[in-house]
Amino acid sequence: MTQQDCDLTAADLHRRDRLITGTSLATQRLLTIPERNAAVSAALAALGEASEADRVVIFRNHPHPVTGAWLASQRWEWCRAGIAPGLDDLELQNVAYESSCPGWYVLLAAGQPLSLVGSGLVDPLHNLAWDLDTARLLVLPISIRGQLWGFLAAIDSRGTQDWSESCLLYTSDAADE
Repeated sequence: MTQQDCDLTAADLHRRDRLITGTSLATQRLLTIPERNAAVSAALAALGEASEADRVVIFRNHPHPVTGAWLASQRWEWCRAGIAPGLDDLELQNVAYESSCPGWYVLLAAGQPLSLVGSGLVDPLHNLAWDLDTARLLVLPISIRGQLWGFLAAIDSRGTQDWSESCLLYTSDAADE
């Protein structure tokens, strides 16, 4: 094993420990803060800081009132200092899975997280009006009683995060809390 292998392993262990701590803090905040919006905001902050994301958002699913097609609307958001919030952006409301994020609903409903990098982000992010320079996106399904309720998304505009399989595992636990 080379020194570089050891450094990578140490970095992976540090990231894992940060994510476990962040997931634990998020769960603790959801269970102990009585007001729902404050609890969710505090939980998102814990997850955002632990994952070193620039933005962490929660979208809630709902059917289109006429067609019944599944839509998603942003309900909560945490942003790192210096990142402009998008919670009041009307383009992040009533986003149609079919036209804006083809294939996402089926995958998320099956419990599959999505990790997108580089050019794979351009169309969905453009349609959702997130930062067009976003380099990485981690999307985790949120299910309640076996039904897809919505999703949690962590956005890294700087392209510094390598959200690997271990990251998906630990953050998926948080989305299911």
